[in-house]
Amino acid sequence: MSMKMRTVLNLLRNDEYVYVYLNGDNVKKRFLQDAEQEGFTVGKDTSPTEIKADSIMVVRPDMTICYAGYVGHLCYLHGKENHYKKVVRIDYMKYIAGAKNYVIKRRDAVC
Repeated sequence: MSMKMRTVLNLLRNDEYVYVYLNGDNVKKRFLQDAEQEGFTVGKDTSPTEIKADSIMVVRPDMTICYAGYVGHLCYLHGKENHYKKVVRIDYMKYIAGAKNYVIKRRDAVC
């Protein structure tokens, strides 16, 4: 039985802010390529592969990705909720490898 391929699109949830941890240049490049292939943009019309990824990127319900910025990094490290939405932290390397423990607990968050 084959495992369903995990996609960036599968990370989207209406009631959550999804922060994606990208550990290393190869993972950053893969995330941007995957996001572009799935139809995500940065802003309204910039392709993900046209930017340089940070260690933390945000996946938004409107099919955009963005930098977390200073406040976003604080939310990633310490937040439970942001504007009444649950904060979810994803280790993208574990996620695409098929690991079950790809969700990062708040106490284990690093950037």
